[in-house]
Amino acid sequence: MKENGLLKTLLIIYLLISNSNSFGQELPPRTIFDKYFDAIYNKDSILNIKTLRTTYVADTDKMSIKLETDLKSPNLKLIRAIAEDQVFSQLSFDGKKAIQITPYGTTSIEGVELSNLKQTSSPFPELDFQEAAINIGLTQLEDQTEVYKIQISEFTFSFYDKQTHLKLQTETQKIVNGNKNKQLIKYQDYRAYQGILIPNTLIISSGTNQLTYRLESVSINTKIPTTEFN
Repeated sequence: MKENGLLKTLLIIYLLISNSNSFGQELPPRTIFDKYFDAIYNKDSILNIKTLRTTYVADTDKMSIKLETDLKSPNLKLIRAIAEDQVFSQLSFDGKKAIQITPYGTTSIEGVELSNLKQTSSPFPELDFQEAAINIGLTQLEDQTEVYKIQISEFTFSFYDKQTHLKLQTETQKIVNGNKNKQLIKYQDYRAYQGILIPNTLIISSGTNQLTYRLESVSINTKIPTTEFN
């Protein structure tokens, strides 16, 4: 009888370990998103934010790089990367088509990346994924922080702190030269701007490349003409 009891105990421990990432799956994504909205502001106020403009700056050994991002509801996006007062990369998405301009020419964004842009280009994409998002469950980041892993689109996962409810990172699968490439954005040092908590630091990594950006400016509900995204 004791042996049977021991076997049962060992089996339970094994099941707990092998299914550890299933814990937390019972919490609906809507609830996790609502806690996130309340952590950074409140949901009613978030619903009234139609545009979000941010500028982040990364200092490297050779130069400073600015990352200017304009987001407009429902799903418009413009990102400019600037160095030495020159735009060296620009991505624009008008809700249907996306174009990237670099020193090598102009490229139409298609396939996986276009699909991802359609799903994640609003100021707060969590508002659009109340029903479609999938709670993968609890997991841990490298620093052992316990987070909810939420699939918000086919190729994008966001991670929300179980305790503070803040979004700590986003992982996106991209196609680069025909190969899958993972881009990771870490959100750190949240500070209040116009009443809303916004990460003061972004750590963006893609492959072996990594840059740390500091927030330089932020504007909320600034008038941004739709033609800017064409």
